[in-house]
Amino acid sequence: MADLSSEAGRIPARAAGRKAARPQESARQPAEKTTRIQLHLGEQTVKRLRVHCALAARNESKEANRMLLRFLTGEGWGRELFAEKTPDSIPTPEGSAAQVP
Repeated sequence: MADLSSEAGRIPARAAGRKAARPQESARQPAEKTTRIQLHLGEQTVKRLRVHCALAARNESKEANRMLLRFLTGEGWGRELFAEKTPDSIPTPEGSAAQVP
């Protein structure tokens, strides 16, 4: 009875609020591991990347990652070392598909 307040229907100050529902840790999908790298790009390249990302409403880092991955998977040297981790075909800007060995 010590929790009663002077006002009827008032919740005591120490009462815990309801917590938002969260998925269990076992149900969460693991995020891809990210690594930080610093690239020195030309001024024109940076401007074009920023305009592209702004118009497409995309994150600059994720979009640069997508572009580099597409290029390196299709045309980069050593791509055969990562063949099991990449899709069978990567779409290219020309509309054709670059086949990964």
